[in-house]
Amino acid sequence: MPSTPAERLRIVVELASDHVRVRASGELDLETGRGLEETLSEQRRDRDVLLDLREVGFVDSAGLRVLLGLRQHAARDGWWMTVVPSEPLRRLLTMTGTAGQFDLTDTPF
Repeated sequence: MPSTPAERLRIVVELASDHVRVRASGELDLETGRGLEETLSEQRRDRDVLLDLREVGFVDSAGLRVLLGLRQHAARDGWWMTVVPSEPLRRLLTMTGTAGQFDLTDTPF
């Protein structure tokens, strides 16, 4: 059973000229969310972000707080973040009424 945050949330970064695609799989919670924040901070530079979370099977309220914080940073700093949610994340966003705060898509570009 995975025990470290890096084992529980695997992150792959793909750089393009105008955006960065960040694919994550596993669990998004307080502990693993820090790695996602650090990855975006290090890799984003002046690019918009496609956050592909289709393979994230678990998201708790702390994980949602991480995503909301990333969205706030994007709005404040002038970059765009599009999220491809997993079904568990989509349910959480719907239940909490926060889906409208994100640019959601079903298909990554």
